[in-house]
Amino acid sequence: MLKSHTLVATPDFSHIRYELRPALGPDGSPAEGLHNAWIVLDNPRQHNSYTTEAVAEVILAFRAASMDRSVVACVLTAVGDQAFCTGGNTAEYAEYYAGNPQEYKQYMRLFNDMVDAILRCDKPVINRVNGMRIAGGQEIGMACDFSISVDSARFGQAGPKHGSAPDGGSTDFLPLYVGFARAMESALLCDMWSAHRALFYGLINEVVPVYRVDGRWIPNPLVVTDRMLDDFGRLVYGELRTGDDAAAARALIAGATLDLSALDQAAERLCTRLLMLMPECVSKTVASLRKHKQRHWDANSIGNREWLALNMMTGADNFVLMAVPFFLLTGEFMIVGGLSRRIVAMAMALVGHLRGGLGYATIIAAIIMASLSGSAVADTAALSALLVPMMRDAGYKVSRSAGLIAASGVIAPVIPPSIGFIIFGVAGGVSITKLFVAGVFPGIIMGLSLAIAWWLVSRRDVFALLPRRSAREILGTIARGFWALVLPVIMEI
Repeated sequence: MLKSHTLVATPDFSHIRYELRPALGPDGSPAEGLHNAWIVLDNPRQHNSYTTEAVAEVILAFRAASMDRSVVACVLTAVGDQAFCTGGNTAEYAEYYAGNPQEYKQYMRLFNDMVDAILRCDKPVINRVNGMRIAGGQEIGMACDFSISVDSARFGQAGPKHGSAPDGGSTDFLPLYVGFARAMESALLCDMWSAHRALFYGLINEVVPVYRVDGRWIPNPLVVTDRMLDDFGRLVYGELRTGDDAAAARALIAGATLDLSALDQAAERLCTRLLMLMPECVSKTVASLRKHKQRHWDANSIGNREWLALNMMTGADNFVLMAVPFFLLTGEFMIVGGLSRRIVAMAMALVGHLRGGLGYATIIAAIIMASLSGSAVADTAALSALLVPMMRDAGYKVSRSAGLIAASGVIAPVIPPSIGFIIFGVAGGVSITKLFVAGVFPGIIMGLSLAIAWWLVSRRDVFALLPRRSAREILGTIARGFWALVLPVIMEI
């Protein structure tokens, strides 16, 4: 009888999913007795960010797959269609690890072990990127051997923008993938790359479509894919479209269906190609190629762990102030992850048919988004990118539209979670809970006052009226934006 070399005979996976799926031969039929291990992050409500418990389970999952003689390859992915992973769980950071460097040091030991588990897995590891791959998600993705992505995904780091450094692997791996100059753009400047740009830079292996219109696959219309260079020879392939082109792209996406079947097929194809190779030769080749990443990782991971633990105290030495960068990061996710689009869609479904309806929709969306980010800048940026083109096309004056959005953005510092209230409460020793409670009613009054002012202004202008939505359409829009509505409650809890 063969001995078991797993650390835990039957791990209990409650924070991630571990599935053994049949390995498929070239003809699509299952290869008898052979499997691919799918390791699936399961926290879609928080962009599949990993908690301490999830990290521990990922380690056990890779160990189990590595020791399983029936496993051909591992597929690391996540639930849903919005995010692969955005790194560590910010709620857990704020509630438990902030101001507690000794505990965070232990957490970083687990994180390092998770990266080690990927780098030292005896089977090839494929990162199936089903959405945003940001921060720590980018780092565990780069630890994998292959990356296949939907063309709606975004890739990047957020550390220097939010009080940390991408020392959980990005500073080790990024230069090997994309070169020093591009690594600086991503790790230091926090530039976000589209999937097509990531493919062009060599960060990932394959991009597949995710949108269908009338049953036909279309490339992500928000990204430039039809040309490489502009008139001055500057790279534009993979850039996000802007202005009218972006507005037209969003309208096209609104009528499209999201379909991950092409991503699944691409992952299975790669697993099949690995199946048809000599197993021991695969193991040796993978180990030899990984050593370039391991050389940098092994040299730096321990020291980086010590620094990151200290930064949990010195970088933001107050528990409450730790919330500020996380709320700013939420603002980034609102824009990148499509949450702001769903909020605007709900507001338009409710009041878009009224005279000046886009203005009222702006105010409602601003109130909802204020309860997510606490940042006037984040809310204004998200609203202006979505609504200014739509309002211009409907006959609204651009200056008046911009003024309304700017005025609506001012609601964010009043309605909790207000970054201004957090800083004032810490500096003045005032209860932040009481400040938050005190800000709700004034914030709503500000929104109602803006609505009244807009009613007075909009009576004199001529706008294109949107059709009234049916009750079924309204309920459908609200259902699609359900998590956008409950997320403020979750954040406050």
